[in-house]
Amino acid sequence: MMPLDPAARRSTSRAIPRLAFWRMALIGAVSFVLGVLLGLVGLGAAPPAEHSDPANGLTVTFPRVLVLGHERAVVIEAAAEERPLRLRLSLDWLAAMGASEPVPAPISRETDGEAQIYEFRPPVGTVTFTVSPRRMGFVAGEIGRADTPPILIEHYVLP
Repeated sequence: MMPLDPAARRSTSRAIPRLAFWRMALIGAVSFVLGVLLGLVGLGAAPPAEHSDPANGLTVTFPRVLVLGHERAVVIEAAAEERPLRLRLSLDWLAAMGASEPVPAPISRETDGEAQIYEFRPPVGTVTFTVSPRRMGFVAGEIGRADTPPILIEHYVLP
């Protein structure tokens, strides 16, 4: 119930923005401390993670911790083969991470409803995607060959 006294109303109406300010200050302080603990002061970076899957001949090197809006590279290394390389990347991950076009350029691409499939001319050793996260929090995705089980990658995006 709202107080009838005008002075009490003014103090109540000032308390709400004050509460929001302190809540945002607390979130900012926690994010800063987390960033310092993870080695992310300014544009410095924590070491990237690397997942290898010998069964499908892929190694994915990616940053575990990212800063919202800052670009980083996700590198996919494939074992040399004579056939074209078909990579399957989840659409949710591509959208949340703001992934750029891969380097080298694919010869074709198709969508199967859940993932984007890129096909590269052989021999392909390394494919690089530049990512610039579009949302904060945990972002997970799957990267793999089109015909084998994918590798799960996870990122934590800081403000």
